[in-house]
Amino acid sequence: MSYHVSTQIETIATKIMNIERAKKNFKIYLSLGSNLGDRMNNIENAIDQINKELGEVNKISSFYETPSWGFNSSNDFLNVTLELISSLTPEETLIKIQEIETGIGRDRSVIKSHEMDYHDRIIDIDIIDFEGEVRNEKKLTLPHPKFHMRKFVLIPLHEIAPKYAHPLTNQGIEKLIEICADNSEVRKV
Repeated sequence: MSYHVSTQIETIATKIMNIERAKKNFKIYLSLGSNLGDRMNNIENAIDQINKELGEVNKISSFYETPSWGFNSSNDFLNVTLELISSLTPEETLIKIQEIETGIGRDRSVIKSHEMDYHDRIIDIDIIDFEGEVRNEKKLTLPHPKFHMRKFVLIPLHEIAPKYAHPLTNQGIEKLIEICADNSEVRKV
């Protein structure tokens, strides 16, 4: 088989996969947090835009207030987790999320400390799980590599998905909460 024919076959196969994927709706869990400005408004604005730009927001957890995680700040975070039904690919979802964050005022040019990757932010939206997909790429890791270490994600996720299981460990959400070493106080607002 010639290189040209082989390339054409790969191109056709990719198009067919994209068409098939476009027909499917994916269940996606997102975590949203804010610790600057009007935190509630920042998150509600993000949820509205997610619902308009990415798909249907199917479930939303209660709001939870927590201290910063991974860095010291006098500004507590407000956090929420939601379930989204979308036909977008993981890459498209990430791009749209970053556009929403930027539109709300997140500054990605903030220089991160050499010791930490975390800082105060007006809005932060993370893909926690994308239909159980597992991948480890430069720009996108699924499921989120640290969500199981964060009670501010686990507790709201448990509220909206009590039967959720980690795609890599197959541990249920209750077990993930039980073994989580994060001792931060997570207060329902």
